[in-house]
Amino acid sequence: MSDSPDLFDATIASLSTKLGMGGGTVTSIFGCFTQNELLVTVGVITTIGGFILNWVFQRRRDKRLKELYDLQKQVLESQLKDINHESAHIGHSG
Repeated sequence: MSDSPDLFDATIASLSTKLGMGGGTVTSIFGCFTQNELLVTVGVITTIGGFILNWVFQRRRDKRLKELYDLQKQVLESQLKDINHESAHIGHSG
């Protein structure tokens, strides 16, 4: 269940890259060849929109990964503290 946001964000990021940037580029190039300013403008806006959408979802993913890293770090530090405490206890009793 925790993989669902990552899967959704990865799917959106992938689609925004392929459709947004790729589609925008193709539209812009086609607009240049046909000298249609509207197509060029739509292509540029689509490309920029795809870039922004991809950036937003990548930032969300990075934030979740950092939160996961911080939690894992806390767990490991706690375990290390417990191990050090136990080894100090064993050293004093023997």
